[in-house]
Amino acid sequence: MAVDRQRLAEALAYGEQKRRMMESVPTVGNLPPTQPARRSLRTDLENLSSGIGQGIANQMEGVKGLITDPIGTVKGAYEGVKGIVRDPSVLADALRYTADKAMSGPLGAGEVVGEMLGPMRGKPPMAEIDVYHGSPHRFEEFDASKIGTGEGAQAFGHGIYLAENPEIARDYQVRLSYDPEKMKIGGKQINAVYNQLQDAAARMPPARAAAEYEKLDLIERLMMNNPVDEVEKAAAELSPATQKWFATQVKPSFETYGSFYKADLPDEMVDRMLDYDKPFLDQSDKIKKFARENLPAAVYNQLLTQRTGDMVGELGKYKGGSAKASKLLQEAGIPGIRYLDAGSRGQGGSGTRNFVVFPGEEKKVKILRRE
Repeated sequence: MAVDRQRLAEALAYGEQKRRMMESVPTVGNLPPTQPARRSLRTDLENLSSGIGQGIANQMEGVKGLITDPIGTVKGAYEGVKGIVRDPSVLADALRYTADKAMSGPLGAGEVVGEMLGPMRGKPPMAEIDVYHGSPHRFEEFDASKIGTGEGAQAFGHGIYLAENPEIARDYQVRLSYDPEKMKIGGKQINAVYNQLQDAAARMPPARAAAEYEKLDLIERLMMNNPVDEVEKAAAELSPATQKWFATQVKPSFETYGSFYKADLPDEMVDRMLDYDKPFLDQSDKIKKFARENLPAAVYNQLLTQRTGDMVGELGKYKGGSAKASKLLQEAGIPGIRYLDAGSRGQGGSGTRNFVVFPGEEKKVKILRRE
């Protein structure tokens, strides 16, 4: 069979262009060593997408640079993203993936162009998910061995419970820890401080007592479990003397019962969590296969008309409890469960969610702040 020399030459030229393009992508060893630690692969890739989009936009008008000068475009992508990606390995790996995909042919190039259009039109990088946890205990990191020492109900699965809505976590902080004797200002029980100010105000002329009543209002807010930062905002609307009193005498020495935590739940974990409210029939083939392998056939058939949450309950029933069900799911690559909180039910899937992080996954949740 005769060799088509023209097509052979085109193939060789294409291979050489691809080789040069891949060589132009920076390696991990050549990247700046000062990048901060990675928090989320998905977030870095979203940021990388924005950077590549900017690099393409800077290279040529629109996205023509990807087609007409792919080598220069990859270099432009690197310049556009190197300052925002947290982990050098993500930058190098993702750039190589993008370059290889762009050079795979018209379809691959078209897919890359489509992926870049969103960031180029101003789509912001995906934010980390801030979550909150209320507890009677103080700790530096989440520990699955302590599960059950808080609420103990574990109604949506065995694990550590987190909330998108901070008020839900504050409610648990109060409900699980309520002990007014532990609420203090300057080492004194808060009721004693309140009574002292009230007695002083009662003996003052009305003009002088006004400042004391401002202080009493702020203490009442603390007694109603309003967060200190919110009470400080309320103080900012009052007299300068009251603001100074709160900032110097109350806030630094205020103690309360329980602890409130703000934490970072990695996006990639959320994506892999079971959606408790989703119809089981709409689950992935992987989840359905898992259910078929771990539940009786009759139970599996019933699940086809039920929610995914019912599968979790059935696992606990047939596998020896909710803790064992969570372990099975975690071993199958599922880090936890997500579900709409009570205030978001009936809103068509919108609103805020709660999360259950299975034992073995909790160290990936980083505490950002404790109050």
